[in-house]
Amino acid sequence: MRILITGNLGYLGTGVVMQLRTAFPEATLIGYDMAYFASSASNSSVLPEKSLDEQVYGDVRNMPAEVLDGVDAVVHLAALPEDLLGQKYDSITKDVNYTATIRMAELAKAVGVEAFVFASTCSMYGAAEESDVSEFSDLNPISNHAAAKLQAELDLEPLAGDGFSITCLRFPTACGMSDKPRLGLLLNDMVAEAITTGSVRVSATNNYWQPLLHVQDMARAIEWAVTRDIAHGGEYLIINAGSNSWNFRTHDLGQAVAEAIPGTMLHFTDDEVADNRSYKVNFDLFKALAPNHQPLYTLTEAIAEMRNGLSAKMLNSDNAGELQLNRLLALNKLEEQGLLDHQLRWAHQRIVSDRELALELLD
Repeated sequence: MRILITGNLGYLGTGVVMQLRTAFPEATLIGYDMAYFASSASNSSVLPEKSLDEQVYGDVRNMPAEVLDGVDAVVHLAALPEDLLGQKYDSITKDVNYTATIRMAELAKAVGVEAFVFASTCSMYGAAEESDVSEFSDLNPISNHAAAKLQAELDLEPLAGDGFSITCLRFPTACGMSDKPRLGLLLNDMVAEAITTGSVRVSATNNYWQPLLHVQDMARAIEWAVTRDIAHGGEYLIINAGSNSWNFRTHDLGQAVAEAIPGTMLHFTDDEVADNRSYKVNFDLFKALAPNHQPLYTLTEAIAEMRNGLSAKMLNSDNAGELQLNRLLALNKLEEQGLLDHQLRWAHQRIVSDRELALELLD
């Protein structure tokens, strides 16, 4: 089996590579990434990319079809990853998260790929009025990121069929430690705040619902999707990938972090919350279809792992650590340095493989 993983150098991608290597030791794994965050602080003593058979560097907006030669399955993670990015780079978010996704799927089907796994998002439920939203609930995306993911889901559906299966995994908000750790995520930010300030701030008036999922349990869901039985779920499947037990109120999350990190105080503020998303998600379908790939982490374990993994060096006061952990700050810095243009393309971009890059370095 030959599997292409786009966005493999990111927070989720590194864990996906390791999970797929463990699950399919004989598979050929190819990574494809723009390498925006390749230099992000690593929590690993060895590069996760060592588990790949090949790393290709390039932009999903213009990926050549030959990258898909002989590929059996595509795991499509590449995206501008968070709503803050979507607000600043709204047109680019649509190009990357929607247009490039459809183009990727069209190319994949044309060359005979059998399975296409799309990392989608539960955030498209927005400010849900239902108390337990399912895959059949009304959608209300209130961010560019979620809107682009939803449009991609809609336009992927007609492509499924004739031996080409598509699985859209609607993931909750990611959390937990990764070989490429990341801030800008609810629980991760709470832990970082507790470590650096000794307190966790939550809104006193907005105790909203937020489903979470550990990044490694996301990788396990992707493993399931790569080889899932289409007799159960069909050739086109949208599924909330997570666990009912991982739906939390923000006040409860803050309390859990305060209890896990000695000396931390929970501080209720009167601040207005800019993000008014609130949704409690039903994950019964995922439990039924993927009983052997249910989340393994507990909230307590995720917090402890983040507490132990976020070193003082990563969270130092001169912002060097934050620049490596916060995706928006990292992109802003690359732009300021003239390394990225206003379309977030490398100033001197061309597509290279790891072999070509090694030869250039030797020269």
